[in-house]
Amino acid sequence: MTLDKRSQPAVRVRYVDFADLEAKMTGRAVADARSAPGAHRGRRIITTVDRVAEDVRANVQDAAKAVLAWVAAVTDAEADETLTDVLNRCLKPGPDIERINYTQLAAEITRTLDVDITAKRVRSAIRHLRKAHEGRTHDMAKPSLKQKLDRLHDRLTRGYASIVDQRDEHDALRREMSLGILGAVRAAAGRVIDFAYGEGIPTQVDVDELESRFLDFVRDQVRAEAVGDVEADLKRLLLTLGAYDLSAESDMRLVVDGSRVVADLAGPDSLPGVMAQLNVLVAGRELIDDELYVAEMSRLAQTAEALHDDPATKSLLNWIRRQPDDQRIPSPLRVASYCRNNAATRLGDRVFMGTLDDASTWLDRADEHVQAMRERDSGFELIKVTELVLLTARAQHTGDASGLHAHFKSLGETVTLELLEKLARFDNCAALVQTALHHAVAALPALKNKLINIR
Repeated sequence: MTLDKRSQPAVRVRYVDFADLEAKMTGRAVADARSAPGAHRGRRIITTVDRVAEDVRANVQDAAKAVLAWVAAVTDAEADETLTDVLNRCLKPGPDIERINYTQLAAEITRTLDVDITAKRVRSAIRHLRKAHEGRTHDMAKPSLKQKLDRLHDRLTRGYASIVDQRDEHDALRREMSLGILGAVRAAAGRVIDFAYGEGIPTQVDVDELESRFLDFVRDQVRAEAVGDVEADLKRLLLTLGAYDLSAESDMRLVVDGSRVVADLAGPDSLPGVMAQLNVLVAGRELIDDELYVAEMSRLAQTAEALHDDPATKSLLNWIRRQPDDQRIPSPLRVASYCRNNAATRLGDRVFMGTLDDASTWLDRADEHVQAMRERDSGFELIKVTELVLLTARAQHTGDASGLHAHFKSLGETVTLELLEKLARFDNCAALVQTALHHAVAALPALKNKLINIR
């Protein structure tokens, strides 16, 4: 559904006074994020039995699927339980996983699922599942990231004089370094938004100092002022890289300081500059009110779209295509889609939580963003996820879930499973994810034995 401008009131875009915003948010932002309804307090990894079993050895996968299907059958997919919790609750008390009665568990699986499985195969499956899961939980702080940032720091130090020099012969170096810094910013932002606190805000930060740096950055972009002095900004980034320690606070500093340098070197309205601003807004989204956040995402989407036919951007993308895969960046239309997706899901989450007045108008505005993504970037994988967010929010707002249930039935089990998994990974409102899961099982009861929560 799109907004009918003849019958709906126009949505007022309000640009906030940043001095007032900074005063209002100082000392309060983190407390508000912690207490917000539906705030994200730890990602629940809701996935399918088949997907979890993929990580175990081939000759153990069938047994692993049987064990996981049994877990899904005897517990609620929304419950915050580990595999060990379920096994202990259903079999024996006590924390020692090795004390499980595998013979009894095999009999339980056979009785529940009508499959033939031995105690030995059950034991092997559980050990492989636990090993595979433990391997995934230690991927957050890879030493390779620290090593890459150390190398970036060294390159910036060696090329400092040339980077701050505005002469044309240094354009290639400035372009290369802006893309290198943008890669570091994107990596840091990806780590920040996965932290289990509020909507991705780190748990241990110097709130006043970080808010000041963040709000200064956004204020400059909104007011279209000079981005800053590349020499001063580069010095601050070098200090940030030199002190980087893989902590949440270091990631937040890198996002803000790195993005400012990218905007200095490439220009705030360039593709790297737009992406840098996008990462800053996403990493610090809880510090910005809803209207300003949506307005800024809309502005960035329009700026990115305008670069689609820009000769300089095409030349940049041709150069990027010759770089290694981990140094590439999305096209302007895809960047615009990410901006629109962020705006639409923010509105959907807020309507679901009941924090927006005139919710119907805002939902229609969010639908406009989805429609724009369909028209300009139909291959974007998050379009269907965003649609599900808005359908769930509308069902919550109206109290009528019939449209949401009909949507799940039209998708079928396989597509619904994939969609719920993506929703759990990408949406920031844990309560909305749980509600969508509840409605999916209500619409398609067979999903009950296929969805599983493994932290």
